[in-house]
Amino acid sequence: MQKSKKQLKANFLKEAEKVFDELMAWDDAIVEPNMREIEMKVLELRKRLGEDLATGIVTRQEKRQPAENKSVKNVGSSWRIRG
Repeated sequence: MQKSKKQLKANFLKEAEKVFDELMAWDDAIVEPNMREIEMKVLELRKRLGEDLATGIVTRQEKRQPAENKSVKNVGSSWRIRG
């Protein structure tokens, strides 16, 4: 069943809250981070949020317009394009 925009938004906001809490816990635990350490942590968390967003959109798109199956001549079976 395809997730609605409302469900995707709720899931994203829940994940964003977890990411924020993780960042604040990291900030509380680290004594004196330098800018490089802060940047690396933020990039790590941003990557996770971005992947979640992309996965949600790809899933919605694929359910509306599935990728076509391609036949593999050497193997004799079909495979799906997965993005």
